[in-house]
Amino acid sequence: MKGRSSAPVVVIGAGLTGLSAARHLGRRCVVFEAEDAPGGLARSHRIDGYTFDRTGHWLHLKDKRIRRSLLRLTDWMEVERVSKAFTYDHQTEYPFQVHLHGHRPDILLDCLVGLWKAHDQRRSRRSIHTFEDFIYEHFGEGIARHFLLPYNEKLWGVPAKHMTTDWCQRFFPATPVEQILAGIVGAKLPQMGYNVAFLYPKNGGIGLLAQAMADRLPKGVLSLSSPVERIDYKKKQLMVNGQWTAYSGIISTIPLPELIARLENPPKRVLQAVEKLTWTQVHYLDVATKRPVRQSYHWVYVPERKYPFYRAGVYSNVAPHMAPKGGSSLYVELSSRATPSAATIKDVVAGMKAIGLISSARDVLFAKPQSIEYAYVIYDQNHQTTRRFLLSFLASKGIHSTGRYGSWEYNSMEDSILAGRNAAASYLPNKQ
Repeated sequence: MKGRSSAPVVVIGAGLTGLSAARHLGRRCVVFEAEDAPGGLARSHRIDGYTFDRTGHWLHLKDKRIRRSLLRLTDWMEVERVSKAFTYDHQTEYPFQVHLHGHRPDILLDCLVGLWKAHDQRRSRRSIHTFEDFIYEHFGEGIARHFLLPYNEKLWGVPAKHMTTDWCQRFFPATPVEQILAGIVGAKLPQMGYNVAFLYPKNGGIGLLAQAMADRLPKGVLSLSSPVERIDYKKKQLMVNGQWTAYSGIISTIPLPELIARLENPPKRVLQAVEKLTWTQVHYLDVATKRPVRQSYHWVYVPERKYPFYRAGVYSNVAPHMAPKGGSSLYVELSSRATPSAATIKDVVAGMKAIGLISSARDVLFAKPQSIEYAYVIYDQNHQTTRRFLLSFLASKGIHSTGRYGSWEYNSMEDSILAGRNAAASYLPNKQ
């Protein structure tokens, strides 16, 4: 793979993973992006002076090398997360399970008894096989019923019992019982979670990051409006805009099902395997208001099924430049997987008023529906074995499928950038 061909390494997709790979490969590669702008899901757009991302994209970095590199690309501000949970007409800090103080006594008692029973019965309980098992084991029936189960079903689009725990260790760790008890009595606890602080551009949306990465690529490396249509891995060539081009290797960052669909005559077992992959589509609204919203949080979690959305975020609370003076720009992620209708949008606006986000429906200037086809990979019982098989097959054909959707996993923006760097290393000369 290293230096065996004069043909370039082809990077499919100019999202963060593809751009990261291209930054390291330089003129050794060519990047084909189907859209007319780079960034993938990390893109921004403006409507009538309001700026929107493709829902909340908050950059949190641990890798020192990546942090140094990205900080040089544009001007950033460091933000401490302000997030809330709204349930039973009551708003608390997030996470819900460690901020129970202030809820009705019956809810507190339900959560406390459930926690005690879960802790008391832990040794005799059966093995944890599903995400639902994990929730009951560590939090008990009360916290599960009042927040964790309904919220996660709205988020993922499937019940927790249909998911495994393979993704939980980092993104959904168990909370010590002592911290939950401290939250019940109202003790002040430090912020928790992997995203307690994040970076955001000082002038514009998160799309500035992708654009800055693209701008620093050598001229001619990035080809926009250039969808890869077919891949002949036996002849090591692919078709772009109706023309075949040779390649020495492929780094693919497009969703795994989309990549398999482009292969010329893949084995039947590969086609059968890809049918087992499952994911969640998300519909959301870009919302602009004529007046500032009534809340100061960056985003809020809404578990109750009576509300047609599970999360709402306010870009302009993070960065005032995201909306004109006197207005706010928001995203509202919808629970239903159906295309939102005018009636749905009306219900969403009513829900925003009900949770205290806006004063009146008249405050809303517009609410434009948007969609993300591949939003969340579902970690069901087939996920790990199917994913490993498909990635192994592709690797044996010289195709490195990576990134959030290329490797079919749940990750962060930093993980995607790391994935691109690691994929590029396969094609770079060994450093002495």
